[in-house]
Amino acid sequence: LPPPAPRQKRRTHARLRARAGTAAMDAKGPGTARALEELKFDNLVLRALPLDKVKENYPRSPVEGACFSLADPTPIEEPALVSASLDALGIIDIDPKQVDR
Repeated sequence: LPPPAPRQKRRTHARLRARAGTAAMDAKGPGTARALEELKFDNLVLRALPLDKVKENYPRSPVEGACFSLADPTPIEEPALVSASLDALGIIDIDPKQVDR
């Protein structure tokens, strides 16, 4: 399919910002670029799915009555950004300069 016309793209971004709720709106207001630390992340989908009741981390299969298990992340000595989408950063009002820090 051909890419949407610029006008359609702007409308799509506006709809995505409206759906993002707190991710796109904060005390600074919409359209204000901000730092990554200011992004408010709320994964509604994960909160709505059944969570494994077992809190310990160990391999097991299947996980009965749950869609996923929580796991402690493995610390990384030198984390680095692998990829970033400037279009996606714009949708959630993150300053593109955040990619270079």
